[in-house]
Amino acid sequence: MSEPNRQLAAIVIADAVGYSQMIQADETGTRTRFNELAEGIFKPLLAQYRGRLMKTKDDAFLITFNSAVAAVSFAADVQRILPVHQSQWPDDHRIRFRIGVNLGEVIVEGDDVHGDGVNVAARLEAVADPGGILITGNAYEQVRRRMDQVAFEDVGPQDVPDYPGSIPAYRVLLDPDIVDQNVPRASKSARWQVVFGLAVLVVIAGAALWTLQS
Repeated sequence: MSEPNRQLAAIVIADAVGYSQMIQADETGTRTRFNELAEGIFKPLLAQYRGRLMKTKDDAFLITFNSAVAAVSFAADVQRILPVHQSQWPDDHRIRFRIGVNLGEVIVEGDDVHGDGVNVAARLEAVADPGGILITGNAYEQVRRRMDQVAFEDVGPQDVPDYPGSIPAYRVLLDPDIVDQNVPRASKSARWQVVFGLAVLVVIAGAALWTLQS
């Protein structure tokens, strides 16, 4: 029997908040809106950051990246763009995601991935705020001094369901003006680069969605 293919990966799990209730209220509309976000936001950002979509459930994505920086950058851009994209939607139509990010070992079998690294990301996602991102201590150590478009808040060890022990966790702060003691403040030029980049992404997402619908 061959040994399992174990790899180090940055794992992102994004799960739609309150999706079951939205489906019960309006199944067709909810599925349409979810697919619009998947095609217009998630997929273009996946291509940009070279992520690999491993699994898709009705309301969640499991994605792997080669680096923690790419994973956290992807997650931050998703959470920034989603409110912009949905700004004209009625409040009860808007879909928010919780995102968990972990850097750990995974077992890759064809187009499937599982293992403790995935489990940790899933458990952390479950306790993230709607519209928020939680990352593990492992991921934080890789990104803490390499990203100035976000900041980080130590939220302490998280006791999560169905997992032994606690998981050291950090909240990703999307406002570059909110900075903890460990992350240098972004320069004005860096902030404008972030704003400009997001504007370009929104345009790309809109173009992609228009192409799919035409």
